[in-house]
Amino acid sequence: MSLAKVSVNPYKHSPTSKWDVDYQKNGKRTREFFRTKKEANTRRDQILIELENLGNKAFAISDDLRLEAVQCAERLAPFKHSLSDAVDFFMRHLEASRNSCSIGELIGDYLNTKSRKQNSERYLSDLNYRLRRFNDAFADKVASTVRAREIDHWIHGLELSPQSMNNFRTVLNGLFKHALKHSFVTENPISRIEKVKTKADPIHILTPGQLKKLFSVADHKIHSYLAIAAFAGLRVAELDKLMWDKVDLKSGYIEVTAANSKTSSRRLVEIQPNLKEWLLLDGNRSGKVQPKNLRRLLDTAWVELDLGRPRSNDFRHSFASYHYAMFNDPKRTAMELGHSDTAMLYQHYRELVSKEKAKEYWQIFDRAAASQPVILTNRDYENRLATL
Repeated sequence: MSLAKVSVNPYKHSPTSKWDVDYQKNGKRTREFFRTKKEANTRRDQILIELENLGNKAFAISDDLRLEAVQCAERLAPFKHSLSDAVDFFMRHLEASRNSCSIGELIGDYLNTKSRKQNSERYLSDLNYRLRRFNDAFADKVASTVRAREIDHWIHGLELSPQSMNNFRTVLNGLFKHALKHSFVTENPISRIEKVKTKADPIHILTPGQLKKLFSVADHKIHSYLAIAAFAGLRVAELDKLMWDKVDLKSGYIEVTAANSKTSSRRLVEIQPNLKEWLLLDGNRSGKVQPKNLRRLLDTAWVELDLGRPRSNDFRHSFASYHYAMFNDPKRTAMELGHSDTAMLYQHYRELVSKEKAKEYWQIFDRAAASQPVILTNRDYENRLATL
């Protein structure tokens, strides 16, 4: 076998590198530059030895290996990649597998990280539930070997609503971002999985007349809870955890602590004048705002509205819509809701209502209804609940 040509040539385009060594390696022209001809000649001799050794190795390859190399190169050709590219890619995969862990171990590490960050109990409970279901299916698999397609099939196999499937996708995206950050995987497979298209649920708000009726039929024990829900717009989870010492009638604000907030950030919600009137009539402002038997009393009152639909986020939706209509300040409304910007306000919460209706809403207060206890027998309750 003839050796490849390696030439030493003068180079005139550099004040310091006066000589170059020109040769072919792996089918590509290569040039190296040197200060003196002696240095260039020494490098030429080294290259000739290297090329000769490579040639000897080539002759030592078995026919089977040579044939395999040709076949693999042909398979890679349509993708315009070399055998070296393929080996580099596979070596990265092997390295990732060696540094990886099982899905069960990854989930354990991820949950420990979230617990240390003192996320809310509700968030951690939801995280545990969704990751436990994923763990049931993938516990023994190595994290770096799990592919997007099998995760996508698993999510759709749950046969849940589109929004629930997207919620699982969101949780798994966080899990694999954690894995990528700690080099347990080389890529996040969830980034290849598209969200399921969802239809926006219709937004329902209460008219001022409906809210007045709700107060009139509701047991006085839940009036403060109803008033805060309707006139402060707290999320159900936030209101259920709210303590009376966070309701400061003197300063005029309700404090939603970071521990109780969905977004883990503290905020202050202004107590509007009519809300203050409702709260001042409550003679038991200590402990939790949520009264005993809340669900029973609230369900019973809701039935009387005869809306033909279950109670959802009507109070929060109503607050957002009437607050925006009354004050015409989207940033202020978004801040009261606990949003970082106005996008969620426009997308999910705001219903168009007139200024007149907004004024009526923010004047709702009925001293007679607030002070009149409503007593229900068990039969009354069962009859009303049966119509839900």
